Amino acid sequence: MPCSTYKICKILCGREHWGCEEELIPRVNDLNLVSDVCRQKGKHGGAAVYINEKLISKPRKELNGLSVVGQFECASAEGLVENETILVLTIYRPSNKNSDVRVFFEQLQKVLNIISDEKKSIIVSVDFNIDLSDEMDHNYKLEFLSIMQIFQFSNQLGLLNPEVVA
Repeated sequence: MPCSTYKICKILCGREHWGCEEELIPRVNDLNLVSDVCRQKGKHGGAAVYINEKLISKPRKELNGLSVVGQFECASAEGLVENETILVLTIYRPSNKNSDVRVFFEQLQKVLNIISDEKKSIIVSVDFNIDLSDEMDHNYKLEFLSIMQIFQFSNQLGLLNPEVVA
């Protein structure tokens, strides 16, 4: 059942919040900051998950620990909604020239390998900074779509099937 059908389900996923730990707002209206990844040095980046205060929730520290600052920034949490556990991932990949897309794909696959056997609904909010419509990013597009297909993520964006593009 999609999260939007739950009456009290409120989740806010933030990417590129630019804040350090001390600057993040711990509470936004009835949402609590449950998980975050911040940069200690440099600008921009970061990821955060806020979940409704009425929901039992906790950070997934083992997934957050797979973050590589400036390459793959992942904040994750899970919450209990009407007896169903929902896993929330907020992932950010910088688009600058210092960002290695290979590191991003490696870490993404590690996270997906960990969660693939879990019997939970999964919400993924991502800023990949890979232009899926740009032919210059063709190989990255194929890699990304292949990963999504391997882990059986549904195609909610109308993206091309990797076999059709190849």
